[in-house]
Amino acid sequence: MDTTYWSRRRILGAAAATAAVVTTSSLVLHPTAAWADTPPPEADPFRLPDTDRAKVVKAWVLGGNAVRAAAAAALAGSDADVQHFLAVKLASETAVDNRAGLVGRLATVGRGTRREIRTALDNGDAAVSAFLAGGFKPALVEDLRVATAATIATGGKAVTKAGNAALGDGSQAALEKFLTTDRHTARLEDMRVEASKLLMLAGPEVQKYANRALSGSEAEIEWFLDTGQHIARARDQERSRIEELVAVATREGRTAEARTKQAEEACARAVEAAAKAKEAAETAEAEARLAENDVVKAAQAARKAAEASKGASDAARMATNAANAAILASRRAANAAMAASQAAAAAGRAASQAFRSAIDASKNATLSGKAKDDAAWCRKIAAHALATADQAEQAANAAQQCADVGSSAAGAARQAAATAEAAQRSAERSAGVAGAEAAEARRQAQIAAANARIATNAAGTAQALANAAANAARKARDAARSAAAHAIKAAEACEWAVTYAGQAVDYANKSTEFANQATAAADKATAAVAEAIQVEKDARAAEQQRLDHETQRAIEEMRLFAQAEAVERAATQAKRTQAEQTSQATKDLVAQAESLLRGGNLAAAAATGRKAAVAVMDSLGIWSREAAQFALAGTDADVHAWIDSDRQIAQRQDDRESVVHLSRVSPSKIGFAAVQALRSSDPDAATTFLRTGAVQAAGMDNRVLVTRLLGEKPGRAVTEAANAALNAGTPEALHQFLFSTFEKAQREDDAVATAALLETAGPYTKAHAQAVLEGPSWMRRRFIATVQYETAQLDHDFATHVAAMQGAIAAAAKIADKAQEDAARAQQAAATARNAGLEAQAWAGKAEAAAERAATSARQANTYAEQAEASARSAQASADQAKQAAATARSAARSANYSASQALKSARSARLSATSAKESATQARASAIQAGRNAAEAAGAASQARLEAKQKRDAEATATAEFEANRNATAESTGTNVADTSENDSLTLGLSKSEWKDWAHTTHEWAFYAGVSASTLGAAGVIVGFTPLAPAAPVLLALAGGLSITAAGLDVVSAFCYFNGYGWQSEEFQTAAGTAVLSVMTFGLGRNLRYVPGVSHAAGELTKSAFDGFGAIINRLTAH
Repeated sequence: MDTTYWSRRRILGAAAATAAVVTTSSLVLHPTAAWADTPPPEADPFRLPDTDRAKVVKAWVLGGNAVRAAAAAALAGSDADVQHFLAVKLASETAVDNRAGLVGRLATVGRGTRREIRTALDNGDAAVSAFLAGGFKPALVEDLRVATAATIATGGKAVTKAGNAALGDGSQAALEKFLTTDRHTARLEDMRVEASKLLMLAGPEVQKYANRALSGSEAEIEWFLDTGQHIARARDQERSRIEELVAVATREGRTAEARTKQAEEACARAVEAAAKAKEAAETAEAEARLAENDVVKAAQAARKAAEASKGASDAARMATNAANAAILASRRAANAAMAASQAAAAAGRAASQAFRSAIDASKNATLSGKAKDDAAWCRKIAAHALATADQAEQAANAAQQCADVGSSAAGAARQAAATAEAAQRSAERSAGVAGAEAAEARRQAQIAAANARIATNAAGTAQALANAAANAARKARDAARSAAAHAIKAAEACEWAVTYAGQAVDYANKSTEFANQATAAADKATAAVAEAIQVEKDARAAEQQRLDHETQRAIEEMRLFAQAEAVERAATQAKRTQAEQTSQATKDLVAQAESLLRGGNLAAAAATGRKAAVAVMDSLGIWSREAAQFALAGTDADVHAWIDSDRQIAQRQDDRESVVHLSRVSPSKIGFAAVQALRSSDPDAATTFLRTGAVQAAGMDNRVLVTRLLGEKPGRAVTEAANAALNAGTPEALHQFLFSTFEKAQREDDAVATAALLETAGPYTKAHAQAVLEGPSWMRRRFIATVQYETAQLDHDFATHVAAMQGAIAAAAKIADKAQEDAARAQQAAATARNAGLEAQAWAGKAEAAAERAATSARQANTYAEQAEASARSAQASADQAKQAAATARSAARSANYSASQALKSARSARLSATSAKESATQARASAIQAGRNAAEAAGAASQARLEAKQKRDAEATATAEFEANRNATAESTGTNVADTSENDSLTLGLSKSEWKDWAHTTHEWAFYAGVSASTLGAAGVIVGFTPLAPAAPVLLALAGGLSITAAGLDVVSAFCYFNGYGWQSEEFQTAAGTAVLSVMTFGLGRNLRYVPGVSHAAGELTKSAFDGFGAIINRLTAH
């Protein structure tokens, strides 16, 4: 089984198999439930004596909270208490745990399973037991089929094919395999196909983003399809529109220049032309002016439609699916309106061209052929405008229908708001009864009320804006139809003018007409530039509005993460305090038992010893736990042996196992020092090494690491803390910095660095920075380490596009200004011909001013071009930085994964050895009893057998430690990083089915140990494999997140172990499964939530967010 636990989607997919959730339908997956039908024969994994107390120990290990509490009390009590537990309490407390487990799963299972759970709960304990014994299977398969069908309904070809295959098979295993594994692979295939299709048919911006996604990771493809393509498409549309307007400006500028020459020539020639042609030209001119007026209307309608569409999109994203349908309709209406606007503009331009052709034909009969062609083209454009107007009408009708649905969505949101207010009042009433619960209820009610208000406003806004989009589309339709009609009339006038081509008119008057035409053409060019400027401004505003919406959504989600982190940190500290108190209480009990045993009070010593052993049974040490279980399963004599020697032997052996683990994951200096400690004849050598020796051995390596870190110019807090550690000059100070102070200082520096980006970065980086400042510290670490470089690339893309658009507009402005200069000169010539000297002088001044503006626009165009080139280079640099940051993060993740796999390896070795020792002790005890020896002698035989097993393990452990130290030394000498390999891209368990039960409890405790403890054992796992030449950043990145990443991976392992070992009825599995989801969500701290009352709802909210889908910003921050 592979679990790539630093990938958000993969882990959540794996967690679905343990936490009972899928995206389309919340349900419980049970991959190994079929084992319950015909369980394979296997040896007793507990290897305990065949006693009633051993049965209670097993119940304690396998039971839920209620069973465990009752079992602990029985084990610390008398034989009568044990009998009462087995005869009465075990069944009743199991029923309590079973019901609690089912109730706890009601919120996370599918509809069919939920229905059957309610039925079982309503029909008593027997029904619950029957349900857990296998009655859940039909409902589970039903939910699996529903979830599979829902996934197929929203998937592409690959998802559909894989889903249909699973449905065709029909088995639980096939359906679960599809939902947990195959659908993700198929979805990636579908996403690649979809991105490739977009690549073939899209504009330059979409092509750029699609190519980048297809050459990147799965997360990048998903971001492109969900978000990037829309950004790119909007930019392509903006580019197309601006290029069209620039073309208008260019064309009209050239026309103005030509008309200027004609006006100057007309002033010199002063001849007559045909009166009929003049009349036709005047008719065409009137029609052209009408068409131009309609172009303005169409443009206004298009802008209104675009504003309505964008507003609807932004408002309704947090509303319901019905509001989203209204947004889609408004977008289509806006697109149709824009198309109608462009068609109207084309019709207007065609009419103008027909007019100009009519004038040319009136002068020169040889140009009548061109006039005919222009008239035909004008008719064709008019027909296109009419067709586009019809499309706008259809889109407007669809938008209006969906707006009605948006009204229903608003009503539902208002209902949610009323419910939230009721919850608020209820929480206020209960505040005096249950403070913590009421506070949590108030907080959740406030969140629900806020979300309901947002949904109400969004749905209402979506409705209003969809209506506005529909109205704007209809206005654009009317304008397009009117422009088409005028264009047809202009074409008719042009055709009539051709009939009278070549006849002379009064060229003295024509001089003024041509000058006016030149001015009109120049004005059109200027108007096109002004419209292009407005289009660019509107596009920027729309993109910023979308980004602001995403930012607000991310901030709300981040606050939930931050609240959970605060609770988790407080819980962690409380757990540490509790652990210290429990540890001290256990030590006091052991001391009392030893005193009583030395004083000869055997009964009291056994009673006190049992209480101590119950506490030790929940400890982290594998040998200590196994020894305590054995003692509790036996007689008073076995407890006496535990107090006298077995407990201390086991505790020392746990320390030796930790030393062996250090040799696996530490640099060779620590490894060889570990070997010396294992070889020592001092029984406390391993304990001393863990307390002080390892830190001393790592002193020089730690100094080099801290010095290297300072060379990479970290933030102020890290720099000060690192210098303080170096100045102290002790191995203990360096160790304290690396494994405690550094993480706190890094959090402070990350917050400062994130805040600094708000002042200097581009819009996308600012949006992400705003979000993470509201979120947990681990997400700020990820943002600073990797994501900021990805968002910087987006910012540079944005800047490149803006500069390119503004450069194009500046170039068009230059042409328009030159057209104005030409037109002014034409008017000057015409005025001269009319003997209007003052007017000619005024026009000359206007020509000079226009020439100056043209020069300014030319300089601006060059500036924008340089900015675009600089932004493009910066985008490439950011892409390179993002790749480097990703490689750094991968190295850190691999190191953490390596640490996790080595921790499992060490745990497995220790578990097998401890279990073997317990089995030897059990066999020796049984043989002694069978031989007729008394209880004390049997206990002594068991202790001797355990001691012999321990001595055998000591030899194996020393050899293992020496091998691992030599292996690490070889890797260091060759510059090889043993952790940074593809083998460590995932955590491979490699456990057989028969090993799951043995491993469930062990891996869970190792996960907790790696995530909470700051001991040498946990810390060493994050520095393994890094060569002396490697930069410090990847190492310390792992230090900042490595322990929690390791713990997250182990929590998932623990969840799988509980799941496969004990199945549905294990309340411990349900706890571990929920912890697994949240651990991955919060990088390891999630396991401590279960120790804090009232926090499960917050965990549920985060889990629900994980599966319901994040916003674009959160997706990027959690995508890898």
